[in-house]
Amino acid sequence: MFNFLEKGVFFLDKNEQFDFITFRFFDIFGAYQDVTYSAHYFSDDFLQNNAVIASSSSLTDCVSNKKIYLKPNLNTFFPDLLSNAIIIHCNIVVKSHEGVNLYDNLNHDPRYLASRTDSYLLNSMKIDQIAFLIELEFYADIEDDLEDEFYNNLKSSFEKSNVELVSYRKLEEPNKRLVGTFSLGILNTADTIEKVKYLLKKIGVHYQVVVSFESDKKHPARIIVNHVIYQNNRSIFHLNNFFTPTEEVTRYIGGIFYNYDQIIDLSKKLRQTSENLRKIKFYYAEALPSLKDHCKVMVNDLYISIDLPAQGVNSYILLASLIIYGIDGIYEKIECNELDMGQGILDQSLDFSSPSLTSFNLIHNVMGEEIVDLYKKV
Repeated sequence: MFNFLEKGVFFLDKNEQFDFITFRFFDIFGAYQDVTYSAHYFSDDFLQNNAVIASSSSLTDCVSNKKIYLKPNLNTFFPDLLSNAIIIHCNIVVKSHEGVNLYDNLNHDPRYLASRTDSYLLNSMKIDQIAFLIELEFYADIEDDLEDEFYNNLKSSFEKSNVELVSYRKLEEPNKRLVGTFSLGILNTADTIEKVKYLLKKIGVHYQVVVSFESDKKHPARIIVNHVIYQNNRSIFHLNNFFTPTEEVTRYIGGIFYNYDQIIDLSKKLRQTSENLRKIKFYYAEALPSLKDHCKVMVNDLYISIDLPAQGVNSYILLASLIIYGIDGIYEKIECNELDMGQGILDQSLDFSSPSLTSFNLIHNVMGEEIVDLYKKV
């Protein structure tokens, strides 16, 4: 058995035990993998100071004669009640048969890229603080005679984990409630959503209440991640990410880090285009559905064409360059009043519903195929 005490933004019972440990990671081709071991092989000390060998038939195919060693990141763990397992995200280290590290701590996990991006921005001295604040809605099936007890304990448990209960309402379906929450603390890792979901499930199990994160057309459950960047105690960038519960979280910031040089180059190009930038409209050539080669930008009512590099840049990265452009000291000159996305792939990847550049919605994995292609070349 494997015991975990208080960690992260939620609380575990001191006598809570888990039979399995599942290690999750992205392999050298950018593919998602996981390996599960019996928990009695591991201790807290071992996980902090050692690497774990990941072995399976699928891994053998992807790394040929090499072995993958996983370096657990204990800051990312969360429990899975259904499988009685602790889930831990890992960096990977690939070693040849001679024992030489070929890819030392090669990490394709977007949470890792996100943390490096945040560190870069904070170290640049232009940013004071970066906050991840989570709003989450879920369903609970509750008998009427259990409602008061469940509600009070739900609120109390949330307060212990820095989560605020912001809404609680009955739905038309019998015994069904829609509960809304908001995290009060500053969160550092994307999997915090999983930790909040774990807390909700645990409360439900304790009170024999079914807790569901499934969406339906009438009452869609949702997860909202507010990513806020502060400069001089003022919010200069507020990104609301709307996710379904099954989608990865905060991958967009990994794209900013991975393509930072290209983003800066595009930012400089925008700066050279107009020092008096006030309004921006995006129009993409319908004949180029990949959106990688060309776009039109409307600056102060004039259309300007920008040719993007042929590889590794998409519409998202252009928008990221505008974010960097704003952070770089002239944020007040940028006002994004309208974005015309057209049809097709852009509709599926980006959804802009705000009149401000500093608040827009991202619902697609923006790491993109170009990032995976770069991984394959490693």
